[in-house]
Amino acid sequence: MDRTTPVVSTFFLLSLILSAVGTATAAPASKASDTLTIFSGYGRGPAQAVVDEFFPKTVRVAEGTTVTWIQETPRDHGITFPAGGPIPAENIAQPEDRSAPQMRNPLAEFPTLPGGSYDGSYFINSGRIQAGDSFSVTFSKAGVFPYVCIPHINQGMVGTVEVVPPGGAGLTTQDDVDQEMAAADALFQAQFDDIVAKRSGPSSFERADGTREWFIRAGTDVRSEPDFRVGRLTVRMFLPNQLTIKQGDTVVWYTDTRVPVHNVLFPAAGTQVSSGYVPRMEDGSVVPLELLTPSGFYRGGDPSSLAWPRILADLDALVPSRPSPAYDPTKLFNSARLGDPSETQSRAWSLTFEKPGAFDYVCTVHVPVGMLGQIIVAPR
Repeated sequence: MDRTTPVVSTFFLLSLILSAVGTATAAPASKASDTLTIFSGYGRGPAQAVVDEFFPKTVRVAEGTTVTWIQETPRDHGITFPAGGPIPAENIAQPEDRSAPQMRNPLAEFPTLPGGSYDGSYFINSGRIQAGDSFSVTFSKAGVFPYVCIPHINQGMVGTVEVVPPGGAGLTTQDDVDQEMAAADALFQAQFDDIVAKRSGPSSFERADGTREWFIRAGTDVRSEPDFRVGRLTVRMFLPNQLTIKQGDTVVWYTDTRVPVHNVLFPAAGTQVSSGYVPRMEDGSVVPLELLTPSGFYRGGDPSSLAWPRILADLDALVPSRPSPAYDPTKLFNSARLGDPSETQSRAWSLTFEKPGAFDYVCTVHVPVGMLGQIIVAPR
């Protein structure tokens, strides 16, 4: 998740959406339905097979239809209708101190629900929804209504609901949606299997002193899409995710995706790994679990308010840390996001291992999808 997510212009959003709408062709009149269920992200295959898109991206429904977005993936998504206004940034500076760790933007994080049927004239937002959650909107007025997933808008996660008067032609049916998802299942499963089979093999070379340098991909993606903003399949895995080396060897992790979203973090022994953003009270203490819903949201609260508690950036999980030249399991080591120009990070990061043992590491923001790794160091 980005530490600094710029406000995306409405022009950019509309250009993406209108380009998709413009490819549609006229279809014969379809039988109207009161409900339509679509999908927020791809979540039917392996958890590490990630596609940040709405399925379908564009739907055409009659006035009075209730559209429900189902969230099946282990990733957080959102459904935000900006109604022609600015799209809130995912993260913002704390109002009292802009130099302090950033906080999640309440306007993006928390729900702003429609007051009954929705006519597209005002901002609504599902908030951040997690696996098993859903969000429904009943559309009362004809029009074209673009929407976005704020956390993944920079990956092109945008959609459109086109609402027409009753009896209109070319309505999206549930069969249409189900057929698209069936095709997606086949395509993405095949792509995932192919990538894992071809890109998981470790590579290394022997150095002059007899030790080896090893290379691990920190995520990868499908090569067929020239525009990184087009979602399509990305693989949230370390390839290989387990590697056996010998004392004195060095491991190099390199980013193999076009969007810098991965890091390599070895937690200090006996400590927990955060998601990068932690709910904290005004005094800095972590918000007690009893104040959170089972999915991690605050109980109550006004999304237009900047009142505490806040979800603050956990700098231990987000900034680079290399406390010693060789790996020390008692200390935190963190690459930060590989290839992120805002952090002047390179696309590769390395550690030398001098002590035998098995050492677990993670990509901080993709722990929920199982982006975990292990280095096993054998005595030389």
